[in-house]
Amino acid sequence: MRSSVMFKMLAPVLFSWLVGCAATGPDPVSLPVSEYTTEGALVVADKALAEERYRDAAGWFQKALANERGNEAARIGLAEAYLGMGEYKQSLDTFDLASASETGNPRISQGRGIALLALGEADKAHDALSEAVLSDPSSWRAWNALGLYYDARDQWDKAEDAYRKACEAAPHEAVPQNNWGMSLMAQSRYEDATRKFARAVELAPASETAENNLRLALAHQGNYAEAMVGVAKEDQPRTLNNLGYVAMLRGETGRARAYFLRAIDESPTFYEPASRNLSLLEGMEKVKLDD
Repeated sequence: MRSSVMFKMLAPVLFSWLVGCAATGPDPVSLPVSEYTTEGALVVADKALAEERYRDAAGWFQKALANERGNEAARIGLAEAYLGMGEYKQSLDTFDLASASETGNPRISQGRGIALLALGEADKAHDALSEAVLSDPSSWRAWNALGLYYDARDQWDKAEDAYRKACEAAPHEAVPQNNWGMSLMAQSRYEDATRKFARAVELAPASETAENNLRLALAHQGNYAEAMVGVAKEDQPRTLNNLGYVAMLRGETGRARAYFLRAIDESPTFYEPASRNLSLLEGMEKVKLDD
């Protein structure tokens, strides 16, 4: 198995534009009457979208479209909301409807590209994302998605260029910093990856994904003790298991076994991932002895 695939299994790429949260917002009947106008609905929808309350946003964009069927701002916003919820086919279809009347809009090209990438239409995604950054070089989400596209093809130089441009366009966003770190880790450039993950954690202190990735990068350099600093008690089984897996990849079988056993001991219930990895380790050792 390629190392880059292993990393993604251990700590999924932080790609917040490809995952959404199903937060709930205020009951619409309690809102002022003015917010039932098209303009008012758009104000509420845009606020919900900015706060990543994608389902709420979708509802209000749909309200705006019900009032004014041809409102392209509402249609694009609805497509963005679907994207945030992970409804990629609906998002793509809605972006396509918007593009019929708004050709050359980089926001549409960017959204289409991200949706296509999530749907596995990589070549079409590349074309749409390239169109987006050509029209608007500040489209950081498009640059970030292009980085993922190039990572999947081991085109590391192009991926690095895309992530660098994403970070330059959005210096306060954690997403491209984290994904750049993932790209570097897939190349075994662990020290460089550590710096990117540390920056991602600095920008998004609440991000478990970026923090977990930072711990993995430290472990890959043998800095296991540092990787365990600050781990909450409830997170210790998962972190210990991940560090054990890294130790196994590094050929440190004794350390790996110790971490897997600690993960099992620290878990209040049966911890299947560590038990499975312990069995995997024992199987590897048996094969080695048989050889």
